Amino acid sequence: ERMLLDAGVGTSHDLSRAAEDARGLGVFVRSLVGLERDAASEAFSRFLNGSTYTRAQIDFVWTIVTHLTENGVMGAERLYEPPF
Repeated sequence: ERMLLDAGVGTSHDLSRAAEDARGLGVFVRSLVGLERDAASEAFSRFLNGSTYTRAQIDFVWTIVTHLTENGVMGAERLYEPPF
Protein backbone atom coordinates (compact mmCIF):
# COMPACT_ATOMS: atom_id res chain seq x y z
CA GLU A 1 0.00 0.00 0.00
CA ARG A 2 2.82 2.37 0.88
CA MET A 3 4.46 1.86 -2.54
CA LEU A 4 1.20 2.63 -4.32
CA LEU A 5 0.61 5.75 -2.26
CA ASP A 6 4.20 6.93 -2.75
CA ALA A 7 3.80 6.42 -6.51
CA GLY A 8 0.63 8.51 -6.48
CA VAL A 9 -1.61 5.58 -7.48
CA GLY A 10 -4.91 6.31 -5.79
CA THR A 11 -5.61 7.59 -2.32
CA SER A 12 -5.56 5.89 1.04
CA HIS A 13 -9.37 5.76 0.84
CA ASP A 14 -9.23 4.10 -2.62
CA LEU A 15 -6.78 1.46 -1.40
CA SER A 16 -8.82 0.75 1.72
CA ARG A 17 -11.98 0.34 -0.32
CA ALA A 18 -10.25 -1.97 -2.83
CA ALA A 19 -8.84 -4.06 0.01
CA GLU A 20 -12.26 -4.39 1.64
CA ASP A 21 -14.05 -5.23 -1.61
CA ALA A 22 -11.53 -7.92 -2.55
CA ARG A 23 -10.90 -9.33 0.95
CA GLY A 24 -7.41 -7.81 1.07
CA LEU A 25 -5.16 -5.74 -1.15
CA GLY A 26 -3.04 -8.75 -2.12
CA VAL A 27 -6.09 -10.64 -3.34
CA PHE A 28 -7.23 -7.56 -5.23
CA VAL A 29 -3.87 -7.17 -7.01
CA ARG A 30 -3.71 -10.87 -7.89
CA SER A 31 -7.23 -10.74 -9.24
CA LEU A 32 -6.13 -7.97 -11.60
CA VAL A 33 -2.84 -9.49 -12.66
CA GLY A 34 -3.56 -13.20 -12.41
CA LEU A 35 -1.01 -15.74 -11.33
CA GLU A 36 -0.52 -18.69 -13.64
CA ARG A 37 1.97 -21.39 -12.76
CA ASP A 38 3.73 -21.23 -16.16
CA ALA A 39 4.15 -17.46 -15.93
CA ALA A 40 5.40 -17.71 -12.35
CA SER A 41 7.84 -20.45 -13.34
CA GLU A 42 9.20 -18.40 -16.24
CA ALA A 43 9.60 -15.27 -14.09
CA PHE A 44 11.33 -17.26 -11.35
CA SER A 45 13.68 -18.88 -13.87
CA ARG A 46 14.66 -15.46 -15.24
CA PHE A 47 15.26 -14.22 -11.70
CA LEU A 48 17.51 -17.20 -10.92
CA ASN A 49 19.52 -16.91 -14.13
CA GLY A 50 23.13 -16.24 -13.18
CA SER A 51 22.40 -16.22 -9.44
CA THR A 52 24.05 -18.16 -6.63
CA TYR A 53 21.11 -19.18 -4.48
CA THR A 54 21.23 -22.47 -2.58
CA ARG A 55 18.98 -25.39 -3.42
CA ALA A 56 17.17 -24.86 -0.08
CA GLN A 57 16.47 -21.20 -0.92
CA ILE A 58 15.17 -22.09 -4.38
CA ASP A 59 12.98 -24.87 -2.98
CA PHE A 60 11.57 -22.52 -0.33
CA VAL A 61 10.54 -19.88 -2.88
CA TRP A 62 9.20 -22.52 -5.28
CA THR A 63 7.04 -23.93 -2.46
CA ILE A 64 5.55 -20.46 -1.97
CA VAL A 65 4.97 -20.05 -5.73
CA THR A 66 3.28 -23.47 -5.87
CA HIS A 67 1.02 -22.62 -2.93
CA LEU A 68 0.04 -19.26 -4.43
CA THR A 69 -0.68 -20.68 -7.87
CA GLU A 70 -2.85 -23.41 -6.35
CA ASN A 71 -4.63 -21.34 -3.69
CA GLY A 72 -4.30 -17.72 -4.82
CA VAL A 73 -3.52 -16.38 -1.35
CA MET A 74 -1.33 -17.22 1.60
CA GLY A 75 -1.29 -15.69 5.03
CA ALA A 76 2.15 -14.91 6.46
CA GLU A 77 1.51 -17.35 9.32
CA ARG A 78 1.66 -20.22 6.79
CA LEU A 79 5.41 -19.59 6.46
CA TYR A 80 5.83 -21.09 9.93
CA GLU A 81 3.92 -24.28 9.08
CA PRO A 82 4.78 -27.31 6.97
CA PRO A 83 5.75 -27.56 4.16
CA PHE A 84 7.50 -24.20 4.56
